[in-house]
Amino acid sequence: MKDINNKKPVNSEILTVRSDVSQLAKAILEITDIASAHGVKSWLCYGALLGMVRENALLPWNNDAELACWYEAGMDKKFIDITDSLNKRGYRAFYYSSKGALNVYYNEQVVVNLNAFWRQGIYAVRPHETPSDTGNASLISQLFYWSGVLMSAYTTPRLKAFCYPSTIKKKFKELSVSMLRYLPLRIRSELTYFCFETSRKLGGSFQKTGIPKKYFESFSLINFYGGKVLTPDLSEELIEFIYGCEWRTPKDKWSYYKKENKSKT
Repeated sequence: MKDINNKKPVNSEILTVRSDVSQLAKAILEITDIASAHGVKSWLCYGALLGMVRENALLPWNNDAELACWYEAGMDKKFIDITDSLNKRGYRAFYYSSKGALNVYYNEQVVVNLNAFWRQGIYAVRPHETPSDTGNASLISQLFYWSGVLMSAYTTPRLKAFCYPSTIKKKFKELSVSMLRYLPLRIRSELTYFCFETSRKLGGSFQKTGIPKKYFESFSLINFYGGKVLTPDLSEELIEFIYGCEWRTPKDKWSYYKKENKSKT
């Protein structure tokens, strides 16, 4: 087992706190345990991995935490079962089959994403959900895109969403996804394809990230807020590949989606 607990956190006073780190860590441990119980091995990735390697702590100025896994046969059912299990624990979990991702919320400061990678040649490939955040799509293209995303999403039905504390956006998403699940699968599939194709024809630009899969071939357990989580053995090399050679310097409001931050992937 790898131990990185001899590192001291950097001074984060100048950076904006966006996450409840103690609750976020608890959520990560629960999500990785539930995923493992359903046959999905997950590991820390992106900002969560960066924090643990650089500072031995989650980064409180991150607005979410990222986990990763491989997309395997039967993954749809596994993700749906994981979603149901998390929702029984009091989380609000959504599975997006169009991009192999699970989004889990506890509150506005506890957000965890479990993203699947596909093996393609020498790469681990991950689809991205967001043409809108890059400024590459018109408003009408974005509307069709997000309609397709909602059409392909799953959550445990709970039509009383407006009775629970949440943002209007999340309440709308929960109600939309819950109600759309009552449509037959064939109709939802056709509508999803129609929405994505229409968005593309209207100028939508869709992205996927390619990372050499050598970074995800071996893993070790590390100590993590009273529990254990997996991290890639080549964590530092992976972090430099994603964040560049200045990854040891904390940065506020750093965005992976900006073109200047994506020179390699």
